[in-house]
Amino acid sequence: IHLDSHFADIENHYLGLTIVDTVATVNFAAPARAYLDAAPGISSMVINSITKTLMQFPTVTKVQYSIDGRVVTE
Repeated sequence: IHLDSHFADIENHYLGLTIVDTVATVNFAAPARAYLDAAPGISSMVINSITKTLMQFPTVTKVQYSIDGRVVTE
């Protein structure tokens, strides 16, 4: 997937990943909120690509996202 360069730097806001009881939590710094709240098409591309990648692992059954450690609910 090729992301517009404006959105491609979300990786600069990546803080880490934890997996607890088969739930993967991808943690980003506060500036990443702009990417996660972007236009639905862009937001979906970012979230779906990360989710699809993580769901390939047998130890992951769910993926959630957090900003500075607080889980983001839609």
